[in-house]
Amino acid sequence: MKSSIPFAHVLRLAVITVLALALNASAQSTWTNSAGGNWSVAANWTGGVPVSGATTILNFTAAGAYSVTNDLPGVFQLNQINFAGPTLSLRGNNLQLTGSNPQMNQNGAGPVTNYISIELTTNVTLGGAGGGTMTFAGVLTGSGSLTKTNGGTLTIPVAHSHSGGTVVLNRGASKAMSYQLLANRS
Repeated sequence: MKSSIPFAHVLRLAVITVLALALNASAQSTWTNSAGGNWSVAANWTGGVPVSGATTILNFTAAGAYSVTNDLPGVFQLNQINFAGPTLSLRGNNLQLTGSNPQMNQNGAGPVTNYISIELTTNVTLGGAGGGTMTFAGVLTGSGSLTKTNGGTLTIPVAHSHSGGTVVLNRGASKAMSYQLLANRS
């Protein structure tokens, strides 16, 4: 007996399945320019300019000391940002950590200074295996919490409008935390 499902329906189902899988996959971009530069330059990344989204992962692993600028329009959404090796300064437009289990990971010894405002939309983990200092010199906002699980030093030298859960320091050191963040600690 012949199948009663028309080929066009099978083809549509296959296309929908492929598109659904592509939408659920994380988009990962790795910075390659150890001289620094703008996020909007495709040559600075493997895989081209990163796309804002709840599954986006950004990796900054190029050795050296450099500054990168998020010059992409609007608030850039991402799920994870990883540092390993550079002495890095992040500047430019705002970031929003979102999606399932958002993370910032310091996997290197070099200091990372973030001058970008970051919105914590949910509970965010500051982790990684490295001991480099993470400095949040940009404003932290949002209703999510920040949990530090790595052994490095966390420095928060400016006042913030963070209204979320507690800032939990499970490991390592912290210094110069703002009054507003300290007030949220439990």
